[in-house]
Formats: sequence, structure tokens, C-alpha cells
Amino acid sequence: MTSTPTLFGLPRLFWVEWVTSFVGSAGRFVIPFMSSYLTIEQGLSPAAAGVIVSFYGVGGIASALFGAFLSDRFGRVPVIVTGYLLSAGALVSVPFLQTPFWLAASLLLFGITSNVALPALAALIADIVPPKSQARAYMLHTWGLNLGFIVGPLLAAAILAHGFAPMFWIEAATLVSVAAVLGFTIGPAVKRSKHAGLSSGPVRAVEAYKQVATDWLFLGLVGLVLIYTSVYFQSTSSLPVAMHQQGLPPQTFALLLSMNGVLLCLLQVPMIRVLEKLPKAVTLGVALVVTALGFAVLANAHTEWQYAIATAIWSIGELGTFPIAAALASSLAPARLRGTYQGFYNLTWSGGLALAPVAGGFVLSATNATTLWWLCTGALVLGGLGFLVGRSRFRRREETSDVATDAGRVSATAP
Repeated sequence: MTSTPTLFGLPRLFWVEWVTSFVGSAGRFVIPFMSSYLTIEQGLSPAAAGVIVSFYGVGGIASALFGAFLSDRFGRVPVIVTGYLLSAGALVSVPFLQTPFWLAASLLLFGITSNVALPALAALIADIVPPKSQARAYMLHTWGLNLGFIVGPLLAAAILAHGFAPMFWIEAATLVSVAAVLGFTIGPAVKRSKHAGLSSGPVRAVEAYKQVATDWLFLGLVGLVLIYTSVYFQSTSSLPVAMHQQGLPPQTFALLLSMNGVLLCLLQVPMIRVLEKLPKAVTLGVALVVTALGFAVLANAHTEWQYAIATAIWSIGELGTFPIAAALASSLAPARLRGTYQGFYNLTWSGGLALAPVAGGFVLSATNATTLWWLCTGALVLGGLGFLVGRSRFRRREETSDVATDAGRVSATAP
């Protein structure tokens, strides 16, 4: 079916997905404050808290792989809805747990169930948006997430005045609400379309995983983005701990998160026309180097204003990372294996969530925050150089990639 463009040249179903992603982002504040919860409420050391939080990322690694295949095999929306409902159930138990073992187990389960939807969501955007508009769609999708990211920390700061427990329950309620909306709106339209991750017949797991595992250029993309996410997630795992060690309260960290979201929302839309015209690998390389500059500033930060300057710089770098990398991953993927490819790409997200708190926690315990931030700076520079060196190969692959036509795309006007 043919998609009818609406706002920003994108189909109606995309904007339904956009609204639910915004609401979901605004209601997701547990993981950014999990390290604070474990160190302040539970009295654990930074290293112990880092290990426990990393189980969320470990769960995400597992779900990215099997969840991706499931979305190719059974369809995007069923996987998304099921994952959100199960993750809500896992989340409500956390405030009642006291021992590190059960806290880690609950975060592992939450990581598996909540992250299983991520590759399906990314593939769903590619299903309902024409190829020429996908870079714009991913940037607007990221913009919506960042818009929610402004609201989320502010809500969390208000909720924290009443303790940590309500934070878990409110996020669980948000997940249930988003699952219901997606199930009753996009779900019926996808069922009527022949392209819902099932258009070419059932996908065999061995075939899907073998093709991805031998796609060296795509795996290079995954490795380079993993370097970025392993540093990026220090901002939600190690940064609040480092700020607490300097005597700054969790509310200050919440304001920095909101500042990050505000900057991204103000700049993302104006930058769309610029970024979508540039080679994706070049954009990613420059963005990682700019982010490295932000972490170099962070290495010398001691006051609220210095932390704010560092946050502003890495926020500018973030404009050219997540949405551009997602669009590049989509352009490298065969149409019928989009879910599997997005699942492997999402290993960068879940892998970063797993690596960042462990590495950051141990570096903070063994040395200090300054050493951690300089290590992050060096890693980002190396990752940026990797994208710049490989830019020609990525560009040639994009130009020769097997791009799906609009004929099988989910209709934007389906009721």
C-alpha cells in the first residue's frame, strides 16, 4: 500500500508512534536514577550499584537478539505490546526488594522485557516510512524521545520529594498505557498490511542470524556505536554518583538531564535539513569528536555551571549520533530482515547500558571521576576517527543497498 504524507512529509501512523514514544520517554525515569536509588536508599557502594544496574543492560543484550527475530517472525506490534506489559510487571516489584541478588534479578528481567520492543519499534518506522524520508523520521523520533526526556526528569524530581518507590509505579503505569494505545491503533493497520515484518514469508532464525553475523560493514557500525554508548551512558550511571561525591544533590542531576533534553529539542528540528544532506558516517564521526570535547570539559568540572557547559557540548554532539546511526543501520539492512538487523544494532544500546555502569563504577571506586572522564574522551576520539576512515565504504553500501519499495508499506490511512 502507498503511504500518504502528512506533517513533515511523514505518514499518519508514524505520528501515532511518535506520540506514544514521547509519552513513554516522559515516563521512563527509573534507570537514570537507579544508581542514586541504590547508593542513597539502599546504601550500596558505587561499584556494587554499577554491577546491579548493569544487569538491566545484560537483559537488553539478550532481548535485542531474540526480540529482533521475533519481530521479523511474528510482527512488530505484538512484540512491542507484549514487551511493555511484561516490563511493567517486572518494574513494580523493585521497591519491595532489599538484597542485591533480587535487585539484580529484577533489573535483568526488566531489561529483557522492556528492551525487546526497541528493535521492533525501529523496524516499524522503516516499515511505515518511505526510504527517502527515513533519516528525517528517525531524527523526529529521537526529537520526540528528547522532548519526553525534558519532562521525565522534572517529573522524577517532583516524585523524589515523596520517595523513590512512586517512581517505579508511575513508569509501570506509563508502559501499560503506551502498550494499549499502540495495540488499538497501529496494531489493526499492521494486520491489514502485507508488510508487517512478515511479507516475504516466515523468516528462519539461522538464515537471519547468519546473514547479520557475516555482514562485516554492519558489524563495524555496531562496534563504533557501542564505543559511543558505553561512554554516553556514563551520564546516567557514573555522573550522578560523581556529583553526589562532590556534594551535589540528585535534583541538580535531574536539571542537567532536562537541560540536555531542552537543547536537543530546540536544535533537532532546525538541524534536520542540514544533517539529512550530509554523509551519515561523516556526521557520526564529527558528532563523536564533539561529544569527546564535552567529556574533556567534564573532567575539570566542579560547579553546577561547569557541569552545565559540559552537558551543553555533548548535547550538541548527540544531535548527530542516535538518529543518524539508526538511519544508517536501517539503510544497510535487507527489508525482510530489518528487525534482526535492528536487534543487532540495538546491542549498542543494551551493551552500553551493561558496560557503562560496571566500567564507570569500578573506575570511580579505584581512582576518581577525572580519570574516568579522560578515558571517555579518548574512547570517543577513537570512535569518531573510525567513522571518518570508513566513510567511503558506508556511502557505497548505502548507494547499492536493497531498499524496499513503497508497495508493501503499511498504509498511513488505514483506520
